[in-house]
Amino acid sequence: MIFGKKKLIKVSTVEYLVGFNPNKKIDHRGGSYVIKRLIEILILQGQKVYVLNSQYNIDGSILIEIDDLPKLKKRKIVVIYPEIIEGNPYNFSNVCRWIMYNTKEKVEKTWSTTDEYFYFNNFFKTKRQVDEKKLLTCFYTNLDKLYDLGKKRSGYAHIDKYPRSIMDPLTVKKYNSEEIYEGFRLNGFDWLREKLNQKKYFITNDRATYFSVMAALCGCESIILCENLVSEQDKENLLTHKYAISYNFEESKEKKKEVHLLRNHLKKIEDDSFKSVTKFINFWDKKYRSNKLNLILDWLNL
Repeated sequence: MIFGKKKLIKVSTVEYLVGFNPNKKIDHRGGSYVIKRLIEILILQGQKVYVLNSQYNIDGSILIEIDDLPKLKKRKIVVIYPEIIEGNPYNFSNVCRWIMYNTKEKVEKTWSTTDEYFYFNNFFKTKRQVDEKKLLTCFYTNLDKLYDLGKKRSGYAHIDKYPRSIMDPLTVKKYNSEEIYEGFRLNGFDWLREKLNQKKYFITNDRATYFSVMAALCGCESIILCENLVSEQDKENLLTHKYAISYNFEESKEKKKEVHLLRNHLKKIEDDSFKSVTKFINFWDKKYRSNKLNLILDWLNL
């Protein structure tokens, strides 16, 4: 593109800010892992990424303080908020809402109509209706830490993870099931692998938790106890749950035999994460360049 007699050189356009409470301690929640994975892939693809929480600070990211935000070029920043964040606390105009679970209406109503929604997968729903969901599917599978040790198994395990994954007390009592989320939160993946290798069954009423997948990888019969609430379309949209996850006890033994398919499938969708992030980058690059004022200001180095 030419302005006057000078050629406008294409340069890196937008920069990214992970908008997350800098004082919030990150635990072993799935959302925290995929956010960190997104940061990693953005950096690998040559993008500049600012983070506000030291636990998201990886090789190549730029850790800043809240007081540093006014120093950033506002027009160039895309702030990425998980769906749990209310409003626009850092007051940037380019806002990505990363929908990693169904939104809460009281939270979503605090967002702007100009915010761009990107969905972790087609399964998750928002109040805003869109003809075609823009996807940002960035997976962190941890396959190297999740496997069957071939040990003798017995008993049940479940998770109580407020507010989405609370097991009914009567079900817990019926199966004498052991709660394992708190142990995982405190001790990490090595502890989880050992615990799941002791159990024969993993049960949950959360249709989307990655714990179902981790349990299957570690050799459990992994069962989601809400089949009547999960449509065939929902099952199709939950990419990580395509194999080895059952929705009743009758099919759990047969579904367990699919674990080798699950592992290969997860490797593929982890590879596909790079393609998804590339599309995400291209979307924001195109949106930025569609504003000619941005290009002029870049040319003038302002």
